[in-house]
Amino acid sequence: MPFRSRVGPTIATALLLAALAVLYATHAFIGLEGSLRLPLPGGGIWFANAPVSDIVALILLPVALLRVWRDPDHRPEPPGWPGWMCLLGASLLSISHAADPAQATHYLLRKPVLSYLLYGVGLMWIVATLRRRWILQVIVISSLSLVASVSVLTSIMRIQSGDIVEIQAIAGLTPNHKTLAVCLAGWLPLLWSWARQRSSSQTLRHAAMTVSLVSLLAILLSMSRTAWLGSGLAAALFLPADRPLAWRPRRFIPAALLSVAMAWIAPVATHSATMIDATRSRQELNGRAWEMFAAHPLTGSGIGTSTSVQAGAAPYQDIKGVDAHGAIQKVASEAGLLGLLGLAWFLTGAGRTLIKSWRIEQRRCPDQPLASLQSYGCLATFAVLHAQLLLSTELFSPTHWVPLATAWGLSQAVVKNEDSCGS
Repeated sequence: MPFRSRVGPTIATALLLAALAVLYATHAFIGLEGSLRLPLPGGGIWFANAPVSDIVALILLPVALLRVWRDPDHRPEPPGWPGWMCLLGASLLSISHAADPAQATHYLLRKPVLSYLLYGVGLMWIVATLRRRWILQVIVISSLSLVASVSVLTSIMRIQSGDIVEIQAIAGLTPNHKTLAVCLAGWLPLLWSWARQRSSSQTLRHAAMTVSLVSLLAILLSMSRTAWLGSGLAAALFLPADRPLAWRPRRFIPAALLSVAMAWIAPVATHSATMIDATRSRQELNGRAWEMFAAHPLTGSGIGTSTSVQAGAAPYQDIKGVDAHGAIQKVASEAGLLGLLGLAWFLTGAGRTLIKSWRIEQRRCPDQPLASLQSYGCLATFAVLHAQLLLSTELFSPTHWVPLATAWGLSQAVVKNEDSCGS
């Protein structure tokens, strides 16, 4: 091959990997934003801002479309897309009940539409079509080591100052330090699957395990009950190695119920006024979500309106402006039963796609029931991420969508690579 013909693809690949490195390094830092201000003809100012990871994902979207256009035979199907289209349709109908239809329309395009397009389609396609996926693992592991280190250091500083359970922002990185721990918990299954992947180098396996241990420390110090439950579920999906607890419903279900009960009892047991206030705040948010749902049970009270409704009606100053804590509460209140139908359809379709990938890899690796099965890590990631959505506000956040899109892309790669076993 002539030198010039090799230079172009090499440079393009290097730029693609550099963009991916930036995306993964910043996806947990939702407070790290880029902004744009443009003067309007009438004298006003048009302002737009977005997390850096969203901006990079937007730049990468045409690259993903081009890669798939050049190789249509290997175009992965975005998992669960009919269900998500149903959710978008319900969200569109809900705008008629919104107090500010223009704001609801902007939220629909900015969050549900763009999140799925940038990550569920764009990033997923790039991950699925990468030839050297070990480079992706290096990028992800390096990025998560940065996130875990920042989380641990800031938690230690917070504990030294006496604010053990207080919700605190990390200036320029995130408005809530607990979001870092929730993000890390969602990545644990993939990290553990890479740590046991026999086709990877020993250095890469050790790095994945080391970062997972640092992540567990960060989750412990964060005092985030959502991250604690998420990491507990991740552990149940992998331990013990020969037969994970999650494969034994008679033990797993009681253990899960006990964990949830302990999370609710913890505020009283520790006499923590902050945790008690957080629990009371969630109850207030749930009550407000029910009122919104009861007003318009079929189509909801308007996509993206939970925060503004709460800000105008909440009797407690410290929880004004807080979004609904839980995907079910948020979708039910904002998009009604039709939105919940779309969400359930999406979860069912996406889950079946991941289960299919796992079964394909099981048939290729009959002597490895769990070790080296990357598709099992993808399925476990999907489970942990959506279990955490029952308690968190991450439904349209990069902290949720980046690991989800990565798991989707890797699972699609398993389906296409018929000769691999855990690669």
